[in-house]
Amino acid sequence: MPEIKFGFVLVQVYKVNVSCMHHATNWKEGVRMNQTQHKILSLIWKKEKLSIKDISYILGVDTSTVSRNIRVLLRHDYVVEAGEMEAGPYGGRKARIYSANPDKFKVLGIGVEQSEMVFSIINAKGEIIFSKKCVCNLSRENLVERIVEYSREFIDDKVLAVSVSMPGIIDTDKGCVLFSAALGLKDFDLKSKLEKKIKKEVFLLNDANAAASLYTSMWNNLIYFLITVPYDLNENAGLGAGIIINGKIYTGSAMSAGEFPLNTLPPLLEKDQSLYRTFSDIKLGKLSYEQAKTFVDKLIENISKITYVLDPEAIILGGDISVFKEDVYLKIKDDILAIFNQKPQSRTVFTVDENGLETVANGGARAILNRFIDEFEFAYKIMKDGGLL
Repeated sequence: MPEIKFGFVLVQVYKVNVSCMHHATNWKEGVRMNQTQHKILSLIWKKEKLSIKDISYILGVDTSTVSRNIRVLLRHDYVVEAGEMEAGPYGGRKARIYSANPDKFKVLGIGVEQSEMVFSIINAKGEIIFSKKCVCNLSRENLVERIVEYSREFIDDKVLAVSVSMPGIIDTDKGCVLFSAALGLKDFDLKSKLEKKIKKEVFLLNDANAAASLYTSMWNNLIYFLITVPYDLNENAGLGAGIIINGKIYTGSAMSAGEFPLNTLPPLLEKDQSLYRTFSDIKLGKLSYEQAKTFVDKLIENISKITYVLDPEAIILGGDISVFKEDVYLKIKDDILAIFNQKPQSRTVFTVDENGLETVANGGARAILNRFIDEFEFAYKIMKDGGLL
């Protein structure tokens, strides 16, 4: 009798253990992304196409671990098979190659100025799949409603998150516009206001920082100077700098790194140049160095001071730079590089970006994707909030 009871107890304990094992397996399947899988996905995303053997070698883990985690990523569509490697000189089995799945999710980037917005959508590989400009007058009173109204047509179930990039001092962590003279905002909790209406995770960025983020795949240390020309050409132009150090946005101790005082640059044109009165007047023609000499010389002075100290790999000039003729680009480039060439072994590159607010929108979306790839906790959070987990 005691033996039978003992046997019964054993059977019952066995059943409980099997049940626990079953639930543990289901839990792991439900998570769909752990740190190892995120490392593998990050590596595949950065290298574009890799085999299991490549991943195993780079990460320093055995191939069975990589293979097991690759199967999970395949099952949940984070990666796809992208062909096979050529067989070696002695034949043998061809190794499969894996790539990030561009269709897994999308990120919507919104670039905001006083009189227009640009909406840009990138896929999970960072490729731009859609872009649209919307002309509208924006203010503190209508900013939230306008963003919600215009973004409706771009948001669907595959949009994982939304970035909104604008001029001003932005606290990205809190989602607050601390100050934006251009949009008349101060201590404005834009993130929570938008999330309540569009039901997506929203991230705020300074416009110059967003634009700089678009170039992090090319350079680890760079400065993106963003020029803002006001509608009334009698007003001072604005200047901001997006600073990337070791591949990360540098915001400073008070979120204001790269913000210049409002009077840093003079008006674009001398007051007696009556041919152009508003920004729209110069859309059809472009300004030469002689027409905007005072403005250009001041711009060169400010760019030179900042970049000489930081010594970046690249200087990018964007925003409303497209209003100038090529001789202005050449003047700025020659003067700045002449200063840099005083340093031994200087390799700083200078380039011009004429895409304006489109770069800001694309860069804002790319900044989210960069964090998704680089930071597991961030990726897990937005996947969970976005319904992927």
